[in-house]
Amino acid sequence: MHRFRMFRRGNGWFYSEDVVTRQQVSLHTKDRKEAQVLLSVKNEAYRAPMLNLKLAKAYLQGTHSDHICRTWGDALDRLIEEMEEGATRQKWIRVRDSQPFSRLQWTVLFYTEDIHFWRVLNHPHATASTYRWLRYLRNYAMDKGWLLHRVFSKKAWPKVKPRPKRAITSEQHRRIMEAEPDLERRQYYQMLWFSGGAQTDVAHFHSDCLDKATLTIFFQRKKMRTRDRGHCRIPIGEEIQALLDQLPAEGWFFPEVRSESSTQRAAKFKRLCSKLGIMDVTLHSYRYALAERALWSGMPEREAMSYLGHKNKNRHHGYAKNAPTVTLPLSYYEKKKAKDLEAFQE
Repeated sequence: MHRFRMFRRGNGWFYSEDVVTRQQVSLHTKDRKEAQVLLSVKNEAYRAPMLNLKLAKAYLQGTHSDHICRTWGDALDRLIEEMEEGATRQKWIRVRDSQPFSRLQWTVLFYTEDIHFWRVLNHPHATASTYRWLRYLRNYAMDKGWLLHRVFSKKAWPKVKPRPKRAITSEQHRRIMEAEPDLERRQYYQMLWFSGGAQTDVAHFHSDCLDKATLTIFFQRKKMRTRDRGHCRIPIGEEIQALLDQLPAEGWFFPEVRSESSTQRAAKFKRLCSKLGIMDVTLHSYRYALAERALWSGMPEREAMSYLGHKNKNRHHGYAKNAPTVTLPLSYYEKKKAKDLEAFQE
């Protein structure tokens, strides 16, 4: 008995129907002989799946022998080798050495099934980041031509709810500043609040970053891979200038903070927040705070994006989405317009 049967619709196209599930799929042809060949192949594939696998393996051995022995660990190593030195490469090294991905290291790409991916996603130490890294790795293998099938369709990927991210409030920042005993770390938190920079970027602020001609702090974001991207200019206002007067005139502004890893800085900040009862706040929350303060105060979007080093408007909107938008009364604009007209007439 055949699993699939063929029929023709009124538009002239031939279709196959699964006699068990009743699922109908187009054969993408109007030629009967070609449709019969395709239908025969589908029935043969159902009757002898293991034979097809052996045939595919034999064909690949004759063309690309690496296809039948390349593991996901090899794919991870190649992915890391192609990356430049930086924070992203270090993240992938940690991904490769993590416990969830240890279950996938020795799996051959040719024999990968959905159960192998589920073992990674269902690992006790798996997080929302594990889902993103796995999906990126799968797409990388497919782009290289190493993975012959998608394993998971687009709709089959599990729905992951990331941890909510929010901005730190001015009151919470004030409490943190009062509770932090170390002077350098207080100055570091102040710079995060005024500049909205990433924790690693601010920790690496140097006296060479000061551009006195334009009165800005000019630096390149550490997370960017190439030198022609990620340049930021933060204007030096009164608050930042007052803070710069307290910092070293030469060398690194925060030498002790710079000597720590991003994990150590985040852990110390989290311990302090837990002691104060402040939840769901990280060092990255300072970037959300600046985006929301900029939107609330009416700063032009282009200038706010320059502060944060954002090149994409959608990403910037994600940072400022929780900001309260306050509309000024009409009388404010009327008075402003009247003043402008008086100044113009004079």
